[in-house]
Amino acid sequence: KALDVRINLGRTPYVDFGIWGPYGRKLMRTLKFRNWTPVGDGSYISKELPGPENYMSYLAIWKVFAVAAKMVRVVMQWALELYRRKIEKLVTRWPHCWHLVYTADDMMRCEHMERIRRRIRKTITDGGNPPRDWAEATPWTAVFAAAAEDKEFWDEHVNDRAMSWMAHGARGAPTPPEEEFAAKILPGGASSIKPQFELIGGKRSRAGS
Repeated sequence: KALDVRINLGRTPYVDFGIWGPYGRKLMRTLKFRNWTPVGDGSYISKELPGPENYMSYLAIWKVFAVAAKMVRVVMQWALELYRRKIEKLVTRWPHCWHLVYTADDMMRCEHMERIRRRIRKTITDGGNPPRDWAEATPWTAVFAAAAEDKEFWDEHVNDRAMSWMAHGARGAPTPPEEEFAAKILPGGASSIKPQFELIGGKRSRAGS
């Protein structure tokens, strides 16, 4: 219902994936993801924000959104799938940068899609050809398709930042569960479960020596 109201008001078909999706109120209490923000000296500040913690959680919410979008006839299936595949491609390319992918996705759906709609309108007003499945009253299919192919946006908000993030050591890279457990419980922390010896040239040598 809320999505339908937004569309009727002429606004973007945006929903907040921090509170939208299956399981209703339970979802609202549990969905969090960790974001790292650069502070200018090469370091990052970590903050926990509402939103899906990984792509699998995102996908479950996306499926609910896709069904709702089709029910209110705001976006066609092919454009939704094109956009979803773009997010999947970014996740595959940058598996340790989910915080960047999701933040960019949320910005795209919340803010940038309106800019894309205005850009398409201007192109048509200036005599250009309308994109596939464009309709003034129902523009969002064309907008979702254009959003998926907006290389400048994804480069700025994901690819370029992910390269910088990885160059700084990927402070957000996930730790294996057994290392998290060891760090909290075992004497010596995570190092206690790491191999003490490694093979070098077929001979056993103490790790790190």
